[in-house]
Amino acid sequence: LVGELMVQRSLGNQSDSGWKTVTWKPCSAKLKTELGAEKTPDMCKEHWKTVRARFLFTQIVTYLKQLKANYLIVKILHTKSGAGVQWNGAKHIMEAPDDAWDDWIASDHRVEAWRKKPFPLYNEIGDLVDGTHATGELALSISETQRSDVAE
Repeated sequence: LVGELMVQRSLGNQSDSGWKTVTWKPCSAKLKTELGAEKTPDMCKEHWKTVRARFLFTQIVTYLKQLKANYLIVKILHTKSGAGVQWNGAKHIMEAPDDAWDDWIASDHRVEAWRKKPFPLYNEIGDLVDGTHATGELALSISETQRSDVAE
Protein backbone atom coordinates (compact mmCIF):
# COMPACT_ATOMS: atom_id res chain seq x y z
CA LEU A 1 0.00 0.00 0.00
CA VAL A 2 2.76 2.45 0.91
CA GLY A 3 4.59 1.80 -2.35
CA GLU A 4 1.50 2.55 -4.40
CA LEU A 5 0.78 5.64 -2.32
CA MET A 6 4.26 6.89 -3.21
CA VAL A 7 3.41 6.38 -6.90
CA GLN A 8 0.08 8.17 -6.47
CA ARG A 9 1.80 11.09 -4.74
CA SER A 10 4.22 11.42 -7.67
CA LEU A 11 1.16 11.55 -9.95
CA GLY A 12 -0.20 14.49 -7.94
CA ASN A 13 -2.95 12.54 -6.19
CA GLN A 14 -2.09 13.73 -2.70
CA SER A 15 -3.60 17.02 -1.61
CA ASP A 16 -2.88 19.08 1.48
CA SER A 17 -5.86 17.54 3.24
CA GLY A 18 -5.24 13.91 2.27
CA TRP A 19 -5.53 11.67 -0.75
CA LYS A 20 -7.67 12.28 -3.80
CA THR A 21 -10.43 9.75 -4.46
CA VAL A 22 -8.69 8.43 -7.59
CA THR A 23 -5.82 7.15 -5.40
CA TRP A 24 -7.59 4.18 -3.88
CA LYS A 25 -8.54 2.21 -7.02
CA PRO A 26 -4.90 1.75 -8.14
CA CYS A 27 -3.99 0.83 -4.55
CA SER A 28 -6.65 -1.86 -4.57
CA ALA A 29 -5.44 -3.20 -7.94
CA LYS A 30 -1.80 -3.23 -6.79
CA LEU A 31 -2.66 -5.23 -3.67
CA LYS A 32 -4.56 -7.74 -5.80
CA THR A 33 -1.80 -8.22 -8.39
CA GLU A 34 1.14 -8.31 -5.96
CA LEU A 35 -0.40 -10.02 -2.92
CA GLY A 36 -3.55 -11.60 -4.25
CA ALA A 37 -5.43 -9.57 -1.63
CA GLU A 38 -9.02 -8.71 -2.47
CA LYS A 39 -9.27 -5.20 -1.05
CA THR A 40 -11.75 -2.65 -2.28
CA PRO A 41 -10.68 0.96 -2.75
CA ASP A 42 -12.71 1.88 0.36
CA MET A 43 -10.93 -0.82 2.36
CA CYS A 44 -7.55 0.58 1.26
CA LYS A 45 -8.63 4.07 2.25
CA GLU A 46 -9.84 2.93 5.69
CA HIS A 47 -6.66 0.91 6.27
CA TRP A 48 -4.55 3.96 5.48
CA LYS A 49 -6.61 6.06 7.91
CA THR A 50 -5.98 3.46 10.63
CA VAL A 51 -2.23 3.29 9.92
CA ARG A 52 -2.01 7.08 9.88
CA ALA A 53 -3.98 7.41 13.11
CA ARG A 54 -1.71 4.89 14.86
CA PHE A 55 1.35 6.74 13.58
CA LEU A 56 -0.01 10.10 14.75
CA PHE A 57 -0.92 8.60 18.13
CA THR A 58 2.64 7.28 18.49
CA GLN A 59 4.01 10.71 17.63
CA ILE A 60 1.75 12.37 20.19
CA VAL A 61 2.73 9.88 22.91
CA THR A 62 6.41 10.44 22.12
CA TYR A 63 5.92 14.23 22.23
CA LEU A 64 4.10 14.03 25.57
CA LYS A 65 6.85 11.84 27.04
CA GLN A 66 9.41 14.42 25.91
CA LEU A 67 7.37 17.25 27.44
CA LYS A 68 7.24 15.34 30.72
CA ALA A 69 10.99 14.70 30.65
CA ASN A 70 11.65 18.37 29.90
CA TYR A 71 9.35 19.42 32.72
CA LEU A 72 11.17 17.19 35.20
CA ILE A 73 14.52 18.69 34.20
CA VAL A 74 13.26 22.28 34.50
CA LYS A 75 11.66 21.33 37.82
CA ILE A 76 15.15 20.45 39.07
CA LEU A 77 16.12 24.04 38.28
CA HIS A 78 13.11 25.31 40.24
CA THR A 79 14.50 23.67 43.37
CA LYS A 80 17.71 25.69 43.11
CA SER A 81 18.20 28.70 45.29
CA GLY A 82 20.85 31.30 45.90
CA ALA A 83 21.71 34.89 45.17
CA GLY A 84 20.34 35.94 41.79
CA VAL A 85 18.55 32.66 41.18
CA GLN A 86 14.94 33.02 40.10
CA TRP A 87 12.29 31.78 37.70
CA ASN A 88 11.26 34.52 35.29
CA GLY A 89 7.58 33.80 34.74
CA ALA A 90 7.26 36.39 31.98
CA LYS A 91 10.11 34.89 29.95
CA HIS A 92 9.49 31.31 31.19
CA ILE A 93 13.16 30.83 31.91
CA MET A 94 15.43 30.23 34.90
CA GLU A 95 17.73 33.15 35.59
CA ALA A 96 20.93 32.66 37.56
CA PRO A 97 24.54 33.85 37.61
CA ASP A 98 26.99 32.04 35.34
CA ASP A 99 28.76 30.34 38.26
CA ALA A 100 25.47 28.83 39.44
CA TRP A 101 24.78 27.51 35.92
CA ASP A 102 28.30 26.07 35.73
CA ASP A 103 27.74 24.18 39.00
CA TRP A 104 24.33 22.90 37.93
CA ILE A 105 25.63 21.73 34.56
CA ALA A 106 28.57 19.99 36.22
CA SER A 107 26.16 18.05 38.45
CA ASP A 108 23.55 17.31 35.73
CA HIS A 109 24.38 17.95 32.07
CA ARG A 110 20.69 17.81 31.07
CA VAL A 111 20.04 21.26 32.55
CA GLU A 112 22.45 22.92 30.11
CA ALA A 113 19.81 23.00 27.37
CA TRP A 114 17.63 25.17 29.60
CA ARG A 115 20.23 27.88 30.25
CA LYS A 116 18.76 30.15 27.58
CA LYS A 117 15.79 28.12 26.40
CA PRO A 118 12.30 29.06 27.65
CA PHE A 119 9.72 26.50 28.76
CA PRO A 120 6.39 28.33 28.41
CA LEU A 121 4.32 25.25 29.29
CA TYR A 122 6.06 24.69 32.64
CA ASN A 123 3.03 25.41 34.86
CA GLU A 124 0.56 23.59 32.63
CA ILE A 125 2.71 20.48 32.28
CA GLY A 126 3.32 20.59 36.04
CA ASP A 127 -0.43 20.46 36.63
CA LEU A 128 -0.64 17.37 34.43
CA VAL A 129 2.53 15.61 35.61
CA ASP A 130 3.05 16.31 39.31
CA GLY A 131 1.93 13.37 41.38
CA THR A 132 1.84 11.01 38.40
CA HIS A 133 5.45 9.87 38.20
CA ALA A 134 7.72 7.84 40.42
CA THR A 135 10.30 9.90 42.29
CA GLY A 136 11.84 7.20 44.47
CA GLU A 137 10.96 9.28 47.52
CA LEU A 138 9.08 6.43 49.21
CA ALA A 139 11.36 3.64 47.98
CA LEU A 140 12.92 1.26 50.48
CA SER A 141 16.28 -0.39 50.11
CA ILE A 142 16.69 -4.13 50.68
CA SER A 143 18.44 -3.50 54.00
CA GLU A 144 15.52 -1.35 55.20
CA THR A 145 12.98 -4.05 54.36
CA GLN A 146 15.09 -6.70 56.08
CA ARG A 147 15.30 -4.56 59.24
CA SER A 148 11.52 -4.16 59.32
CA ASP A 149 11.10 -7.94 58.92
CA VAL A 150 13.43 -8.57 61.88
CA ALA A 151 11.61 -5.99 64.03
CA GLU A 152 8.28 -7.76 63.50
